[in-house]
Amino acid sequence: MTTRGFFRCSTFILSALLLAACGNFKKPDPAKIYSGRAEPAADPAVPTFPLGLDISEPIAGWHWVDLPGTTCMNGSNTGIAYQIPRDSEGNPLSENLVVFFRGGNACANRGCSELYVKSRYSEGSWKKTLCTQLNDDDECTPDPSDVPYAFPSPRWKENSKFGPLDSDPGNPFSEWGKVYVPYCSGDWHMGLNPDPIRVGTANRRFMGSENTLQFIGAIQEVFSEIDLDKVLVTGNSAGGIGATLNFHRFAEAFGSENTYLISDAGPAYPEIDSCLQARAKNLWRMDRSFPLFDDCPGDDCIWNADSWVGPRIEWLFDTYGRGKVEGDTTQVGSRMALVVSDRDLYAAGTLWLSKDNCAKLESGLPPNWFPQYEKVAELTDSLVDNVFDSYKDVKIFAVAAKQHGWLWGHRWWETTFKITDSEPPVTVTLKDWVLDMLNEVKPWDHAWVTPYTVPETDADAEEETDTEEETDATASLLDAAKAGAR
Repeated sequence: MTTRGFFRCSTFILSALLLAACGNFKKPDPAKIYSGRAEPAADPAVPTFPLGLDISEPIAGWHWVDLPGTTCMNGSNTGIAYQIPRDSEGNPLSENLVVFFRGGNACANRGCSELYVKSRYSEGSWKKTLCTQLNDDDECTPDPSDVPYAFPSPRWKENSKFGPLDSDPGNPFSEWGKVYVPYCSGDWHMGLNPDPIRVGTANRRFMGSENTLQFIGAIQEVFSEIDLDKVLVTGNSAGGIGATLNFHRFAEAFGSENTYLISDAGPAYPEIDSCLQARAKNLWRMDRSFPLFDDCPGDDCIWNADSWVGPRIEWLFDTYGRGKVEGDTTQVGSRMALVVSDRDLYAAGTLWLSKDNCAKLESGLPPNWFPQYEKVAELTDSLVDNVFDSYKDVKIFAVAAKQHGWLWGHRWWETTFKITDSEPPVTVTLKDWVLDMLNEVKPWDHAWVTPYTVPETDADAEEETDTEEETDATASLLDAAKAGAR
């Protein structure tokens, strides 16, 4: 059961509303979207910084590192933020590291708006993000425009938590080294198209792949004092997809046996409509960052096909995982996980847009759109049955809900779930499941769960709560879109 699909639905809800008020929203010119053979190439070397890095003074222990070699959608550069918690003598508290890829919208249609997918992210942007997440009026004033998932909510103050990066002692990563990877490339952190193309309101460049190499080089530099034991690569929404598609680079840099992946609300569905897969690959030139196989480039290259997701994630599991279930031996590799909702609102809207060969992709979601909740559940079941279950230590934490994401923006370490269909109720926490993954507990398996927040004996109350959550989420998106249109 899973959460979000390939294009974050809020982008398209916005496009339907904003286009009515703004005439300058442009869809990508089909003539400028690449349509030739795939051109994969060997990964460039991770850059080094022999002259050091431009590191800011700390705020709450966090430093910003400006990286001139990176490129946001508007052509400006970005960087990363990091924190190394230390004891009273200045020694790092942990030899472990968590790297978090921030999510956001996919800039793939005319709904690509600055309101929902940032085309720049500088040190000043980071200070606003940090201030919002700290939620400390004594230190700074939170910025309501930078709340989790990017839309205003009456509960944004209480919900604005740093997720895996939070310093709360209950967070199992509170003493770990931490890296925040911003999202200003609009391409799931994996595009490689430096040529400007008008999408939405402005010309865009898509360089998330090159940016990630810069990020890894900087991470190696600033954490060089620590002999890292475990490295967890994670991210929410588009950041979860980015963490997945870039995970092999972290496994190469830090050792696959020491590196772990958790994608939060960022599943890669092999059976998602090929028109959506093709738009991402060709507009952002993701093909340039795909694995270089013997028959590539060429007419027989597997990446020529529109449907590239299945081969891409299976290559990741085959090369950097722990082998197939039917294999006689377990190869040295990584544990990998997906945390998702089975009726994710954003994924459901995305699937509606892909109908009729993506004919609705440019027009956006009308007021009477019909979310494809059951289709989302079917895709998730298929992902687990046909892909995950073929591999050792590739697991899913699937929640029966519509919520988009469970780690970022939440006190995720406090959330308790009920194992689906267990009577009497058997509960599990996401924190315990994640720690079992990282501590190499065996067996470690899929978890199909239900939020443990309503009386189990009151089915009507559960249904009412579910409906209200969906209505609140949709209303928040629509209110934000209207505000943006003004």
